Amino acid sequence: MPAIEHDLFIEWMKWLQKNSPLHKFTYDGIVSMEDWLLTPTKILLVLKDYNDTCHAEDHLSLDQFDIDDREAIKSNIPNLRYHLAHSIADKRNWRTWNNAARWIYGLLNSTLGNYPPYSEASSKGDSRHRTVFMKKVAVLDLKKQPGKSACSRKMLDDYFAKHHESYSFLARQISLYGHLDYIVCCGDGILEHFLHVLEIHIHKSSENKIVYKGEKFFLTVGGTLIIDYRHPLLLQKGVSAKETYISLMKIVQTALKIKSHV
Repeated sequence: MPAIEHDLFIEWMKWLQKNSPLHKFTYDGIVSMEDWLLTPTKILLVLKDYNDTCHAEDHLSLDQFDIDDREAIKSNIPNLRYHLAHSIADKRNWRTWNNAARWIYGLLNSTLGNYPPYSEASSKGDSRHRTVFMKKVAVLDLKKQPGKSACSRKMLDDYFAKHHESYSFLARQISLYGHLDYIVCCGDGILEHFLHVLEIHIHKSSENKIVYKGEKFFLTVGGTLIIDYRHPLLLQKGVSAKETYISLMKIVQTALKIKSHV
């Protein structure tokens, strides 16, 4: 799969180089193939873009280097997979990924009628544990390019209005991951755009057809639970890590109950 995904990214970058030459790019996907294969519950986190504020000047746009040159790619394409597998254990890199790791722990250990309490999940987001859980999942950035510390819904809408072809590329990417148990759309506006991706993906597999629509989640024919949720960075005032963890687990419990009867 890594080779197939790499070839897809090369094709994607060449299309962007021709049609949107100032575009940059980000490598994402399965964080650790070894851990992914050993983890029976498959989880995909969908976000907007990769925060590259500190290194923005180090990465060139696609029109400024040879995409067929592997060394040029390493120098100019931020690799979110590598960052999650090797960098977030640093105590300074806690933002976003501490809560994401807690959510993943909860999803991995949820069954109908039961989920880990926050007191158990909390430590899974610390510097000693968060890499362990982030390596078990796949992470997808919709915009596929380095961004700033925040991406508004309007920025996301404007991006896809200009890069409509990205829906097809994203559908091809997620098709590489096989059956997914959980897809968590982390942020305002992400679900709407991800559903466009899913519409394209459905043509390849009827298992992706939505059979139930809840207030905060969707269920597909194949049993995938798609959750419309907030960004794990929790920027809003008064929003706590504990409350958001419990809220997510309650959504999962509702969905699992319905899933058992669908």
